[in-house]
Amino acid sequence: METHIKEDSTEHEEYWLFLAGIDYLTEKEADNLIGYFGGVKEVFEAGESELLATGILSPHSFEKMVARRRGYDPHAVFEKLKKRGIGFVSREHPKYPERLRQIVGAPIGLFYKGELPESGRPAVAVIGSRGCTPYGRELGIRFSEELARLGIDIISGMAAGIDGHAHRGALAGGGRTYAVLGCGVDICYPAANRDIYEKIPEKGGVLSEYAPGTQPIPVNFPLRNRIISGLADGILVVEAREKSGTGITVEMGLEQGKDIYAIPGRIGDKLSDGCNKLIRQGARLVTSPEDIVAEMAHSYGYLVDREGTRKSTNRKKLKGLTSDQAMVLKLLDLQPKSTSELSFSTGLDFSQIMSVLTMLELRGLARSTGDGRFTSGGGK
Repeated sequence: METHIKEDSTEHEEYWLFLAGIDYLTEKEADNLIGYFGGVKEVFEAGESELLATGILSPHSFEKMVARRRGYDPHAVFEKLKKRGIGFVSREHPKYPERLRQIVGAPIGLFYKGELPESGRPAVAVIGSRGCTPYGRELGIRFSEELARLGIDIISGMAAGIDGHAHRGALAGGGRTYAVLGCGVDICYPAANRDIYEKIPEKGGVLSEYAPGTQPIPVNFPLRNRIISGLADGILVVEAREKSGTGITVEMGLEQGKDIYAIPGRIGDKLSDGCNKLIRQGARLVTSPEDIVAEMAHSYGYLVDREGTRKSTNRKKLKGLTSDQAMVLKLLDLQPKSTSELSFSTGLDFSQIMSVLTMLELRGLARSTGDGRFTSGGGK
């Protein structure tokens, strides 16, 4: 797929690109160098002795900078990047996401394929376990699909599990989604997510602070989590263990002042321990996408009308149902359930449950998850 990069590069951006491509040069080091020399171009042109004399760079950063600068042509490198369909914006560029610019440790620059998130659009980071259950997969897709359909951007990390399903849901909902990678944007990781890696730039973007060619090594992923949370208004945790990488993203989000949402899970389920703990600690319990929309509507007024439309649609779904059908449908809206669970909760026998499920399936209001359980459908 060919990605078109707008002709908005400047000499200033080319020198920022040089800094952004230095492995593990910290934002603090870059800022201090620019302040010392008076500009990013002046940093590039400074002699080795001048750089050393500042005392700003660690020995490792100094070696990396000197090695990268040898034979480096800023203009040629920038043009080559564009020809590969990869964009770049520095932290000073107008297209740099405003939410991200406000966080501590904002990346020096971003590499991207597709587009960058637009300022002023609502966004939710959807995260969770890599080894999610069918229940978590279903909810990750469902929540992301509905939020995207309502015009809320979905941010995630394209990892296996919940991340990948969040992107799939957003794409299914026809909305925008952005994947923040722990490697270069020219590398699809994990390879199993090739399908969404190729589709996301058509309806959003694949982003990274790491230069193209950077491999997905473990140390990169905790660092990139600050970008996932930084690009969003709030963070939705679908499924997570009590101690996991998801917790790192939540902690970063809290430091950034983000709202935290969590879907409750069954007691004793290890992949629900993280969510249940977050709720005990004050995260907002959500059982439907509308719960999140209601919260975000305070900041984005236009979501109020869409939320009202959605509730009206739900009322239409219940119209014409028998009391037994409506009772079962409400249970399915909470989480997927087996026929035995539905029978226990409703008091209906097996034959009655199967009759109700058949009628709901015919109306598109219920569907099998493929593992002996049923969940709510989109409706007809």
